[in-house]
Amino acid sequence: YTVHVSGKIRGLNSQKVDPSIVEVIQWGNTGLESMSWAFDGDYLLVKIPGDVSGAFSNVKSFDSAFKGCAFLESVPEDLFVSAAAALTFGGIFNKCVSLKTIPAGLFRNCVKTRDMNNSFSGSGIEAIPEDLLSHCTELENVGTMFAGCESLKNVPQKLFWNNPAINDVTGLFERCG
Repeated sequence: YTVHVSGKIRGLNSQKVDPSIVEVIQWGNTGLESMSWAFDGDYLLVKIPGDVSGAFSNVKSFDSAFKGCAFLESVPEDLFVSAAAALTFGGIFNKCVSLKTIPAGLFRNCVKTRDMNNSFSGSGIEAIPEDLLSHCTELENVGTMFAGCESLKNVPQKLFWNNPAINDVTGLFERCG
C-alpha cells in the first residue's frame, strides 16, 4: 500500500524498525533537517527518487541514511541536488551490496560536506567517477569510504584533486577488489 506523509517533520529515523519500505515515490517538502538512519537496514528498499522539490535543502546529516539497503541498485544523480547545507554523509550507502555505480554528479552541490567516512564501504561499487568529490572542497574525512568494496576495479587518478582539507584517509580502500 502507499503511505503519504504530510506536514512538517524534522527527521526520519528507522533504527530498530522492521524493514518494510520498498520504494520512495517522492520526497515532498516536509522541512526535513536530518536524514540520519532514515532507512537504516531497510533491505527491501529498491528504489528512491531524485529530490525535485528541495526536500533536502535544510538537511545537515545523511549519516547511515540508506545503510544496509541491500537491494538498492541505483541512486539518482539529482538525489542531493538541494543538499547544499549537508555536512555529513558517513555510512550513507554502507552495505548496499546491489549498488554497482555512483552517478558522477551525486555530490555536485554538497559544497559544505566535511565527512564521508564509511559512505560506500561494503557496497557493490565497481567504479568511482573521477569528479565525484570535486565540488566538496571542505571535505576532511574519507576514512574507510570504500573499504570492503570487493568489486571495485580501479581508482581514478584525480579523485581527490580538489579536496585540500582531507586529513583522514584511514582504511580508505582496505579489503577492496
